[in-house]
Amino acid sequence: MSLSFWFVCLFGPPLLQLYDLLSERHTATYF
Repeated sequence: MSLSFWFVCLFGPPLLQLYDLLSERHTATYF
């Protein structure tokens, strides 16, 4: 396994969750 694979596995989910929260907040402010 490459290093980038482990990086994505470790930091992928929290980053996606953070992006989800930010996008939700932005849509909430727009609507």
